[in-house]
Amino acid sequence: MKPVHFDQVLDAVLAADKRYTREGYHFVREVLDHTQRRVHEAESPECVTDNRHITGRQLLEGLREVALMQFGPMAYYVLDAWGIHRSEDVGEMVFNLVDYGQGMFNKTQQDSREAFREGFNFEEVFRQPFLPVKPRQVRPHQMREA
Repeated sequence: MKPVHFDQVLDAVLAADKRYTREGYHFVREVLDHTQRRVHEAESPECVTDNRHITGRQLLEGLREVALMQFGPMAYYVLDAWGIHRSEDVGEMVFNLVDYGQGMFNKTQQDSREAFREGFNFEEVFRQPFLPVKPRQVRPHQMREA
């Protein structure tokens, strides 16, 4: 059987589902690789492989970590430009890769799209921490006289 390359899988995915961009899928794959290494290094540093399973929750935490590390205050807007607006979008992308990946990506019986519904609010995680803090209003009776 001829090996399948990631970009070939993406061609099939993007032909069937245009909600997310090629760049977004590449980022999700980068996050998947990063999260697999991080999770399994913590479990067993001497035996790390890139084919180890991670949960939807672990992938979302990896996405939060990598997006903030790479894009900082722009993470919300970069993800938005790629069509990634909520945790469920990450799940849809992962399952698109599983469905079209011809064995390149695997899932277990416990994996489901629903696991990504218990993620986080993108607005709270990627946008709100970077908004300016409103200055405290000083009332006239609180002002000291000079």
